[in-house]
Amino acid sequence: MWIMESCNLAYPLTMKSLLATCLLLSGVQMGAFCQSRCATYYSFTEVAPAYPGGDEGIMKHAGEKIIPLISAYYKKIHEYPIPSFRGATLYINKQGVVTDVIITDDRIPGSLRDTLRNEFMKMKRWKPARQDGQAVCATYPYTIMCIRWQDED
Repeated sequence: MWIMESCNLAYPLTMKSLLATCLLLSGVQMGAFCQSRCATYYSFTEVAPAYPGGDEGIMKHAGEKIIPLISAYYKKIHEYPIPSFRGATLYINKQGVVTDVIITDDRIPGSLRDTLRNEFMKMKRWKPARQDGQAVCATYPYTIMCIRWQDED
C-alpha cells in the first residue's frame, strides 16, 4: 500500500506498520492521560495537598498573583472590587500537578474567570494528598476571606 503525502513524496506503508504506529501513538496518549487525570479526586484525605510554604505560601501566591488580577480587572471597568474571593477548587493529581480548576465564586465574570483559572494552573510543586500512605488525587479549596482594598493617591 502506498500513501501519498504532500510534495509528491510517497511512503510505502504496510498495514502492520500502520497499525503499530497507531498503537504506539495511542499508548503515548493514554500514558499522558493516565498520568495527568484521575478517576477519583478526594475532597477529604488524611493528608491534604500542600503548596510550597504551606499557608504562608498560599497567602503569598494570593497577594502576588490572584489579588492583582482581580484588582486590575475591576480598575479597568471602574467598579469597586469584591471584598473577598469565595474561591476556586483546584484539582491536584498524584504528582502534585494542578490538572483542573473550577472557579466557584459566582460573582467572577467570564473573562476574569478564565484569567484566574490560567493563573491557578501555573501553580507548581504541590505535595500531593495522601490516603493510607499513598499519594492520591484530591481537591484543594482556594479562598481569600478578606481583601482590603486601598485607593491609590
